[in-house]
Amino acid sequence: ASYTVESVLAGDWLSDGNNSWNVQLAPRRAVARSQYFNADLGPYVSLQGFSDDPGHGYYAPNLYQRYAANAYLLWKIDGDDSVGLTVSPGVQKDEHSNFQFGVSVDMEGYFGIYRDWMLYTRISLMDNQTGVSGGYNAQLFQIQLTRRF
Repeated sequence: ASYTVESVLAGDWLSDGNNSWNVQLAPRRAVARSQYFNADLGPYVSLQGFSDDPGHGYYAPNLYQRYAANAYLLWKIDGDDSVGLTVSPGVQKDEHSNFQFGVSVDMEGYFGIYRDWMLYTRISLMDNQTGVSGGYNAQLFQIQLTRRF
């Protein structure tokens, strides 16, 4: 397929009475396809917010906006294993700041795509230069093992 569209529409009702919402849209177009490598490019938009900022520690903006350019790269090790890299530079802001630059980088590994057991790994790094605190960094490491029956 030449085009892919990923989207998220979510809402959360939290135990402290606060509510949040999240809308994401990430269309992309295939720009390179080969036996061992795929590349897709496209924009990314994320809008999210909370109904209330309780002021007791967690970040709960009324409106957080992020606009970025995504580059999706996939290296196919073989038909059963692959490693992907997504680089997403862009700008973001909340109601307390102006637009500032930030970037996220995600690396994913899929091992055993067509086997009974599949291993999924993910490393994600984010460098945001905005927010009420003046900026933050985030790291994520994930391992998921799936058994197919």
